[in-house]
Amino acid sequence: MGTAVRQSTDKRVVRTKKAIKNALIGLIEFKELSDITISELTAAANVNRRTFYTHYHNITDILDEIESELVAELTSILAEFDYNNYKQSVYKTFLGFYELMTGEFEYYFKRMHMDTRGILTSRLKNAVKTSIFPALPSRRTTGDILTASYAAGGFIAAFTEWYYSEDRIPAEQAAEFVSSIAQGSMNAVRR
Repeated sequence: MGTAVRQSTDKRVVRTKKAIKNALIGLIEFKELSDITISELTAAANVNRRTFYTHYHNITDILDEIESELVAELTSILAEFDYNNYKQSVYKTFLGFYELMTGEFEYYFKRMHMDTRGILTSRLKNAVKTSIFPALPSRRTTGDILTASYAAGGFIAAFTEWYYSEDRIPAEQAAEFVSSIAQGSMNAVRR
């Protein structure tokens, strides 16, 4: 019986946290983060303050949790990266990231466009950069760090630019373009 109670509680916690996150994302679209109060957030999420403080200390905690979830999902995609087929792996990573953004994290990805703290962008770049190191000829040299940083920043910047483009080309076409650029860059580094 304890397990059934715990599972229903867990489902309630998930629903409550999702309501709070959705409310925050909705408010961020119209207000600066610093202008959002706990009172208006809890009203928008249809939860009381006590419930809010059961899960979070402040509004920044919500953003940190969203960012951690997104980075964990991206890291999971990057775990499938095949360094022997670099171009195809970049292609698959681009499409996998796109799937995340159009699925579970679509409304959270709006944060990337409004990333006032720059933390989400930085965390995503770091996840990509960390996954690139095994593909480089050696590890942790200054050249490797610069190459990985350049590739990670380029990948995230290209994805974001494409994602928010008004005349966006199909995801597969964008993935092909980005993977060709990445392969060319990696070939230049390996020489």
